[in-house]
Amino acid sequence: GGEKALFGQFLGLGVGDHVRAERRFDEMMPLCRKALADDPTNLTLLFRAFAGAYNTGDTAMKDNASERVNQLCDAIFRSGKGVDTSDPFEVVIDSDIEQFLINYLQVEQILDSAMLGPLTVVKVKLPGRDDPAYLYFRVYKPKG
Repeated sequence: GGEKALFGQFLGLGVGDHVRAERRFDEMMPLCRKALADDPTNLTLLFRAFAGAYNTGDTAMKDNASERVNQLCDAIFRSGKGVDTSDPFEVVIDSDIEQFLINYLQVEQILDSAMLGPLTVVKVKLPGRDDPAYLYFRVYKPKG
């Protein structure tokens, strides 16, 4: 858990990808700030902001991003049980699913995902379990 867990993997969006790949966090931070001003609840951006702040020593941004990530992930976690179609986890956008699973629930691997009516079902490998688990999500702003 803790700050190392927040590091996780950073997926999607394209915001700052080139500077992030080269670990140029000082150049990534202004991009994150601008993107977060437009989309303050985006988990991908928040995890990137946390990593950038962690690596540049920006304690205020690190603490702010960490608090917002935890609030959002806690809300997703409380939104449903996620283990069947009748009580799915609720997320705002598609990319939140990956961020929530990898960085918050810390699944070992996302094996597959598919649409099941209005829901997204994700097949994951959980630590210490041989059989895959299936988690269900309702996305309020689907891609496209």
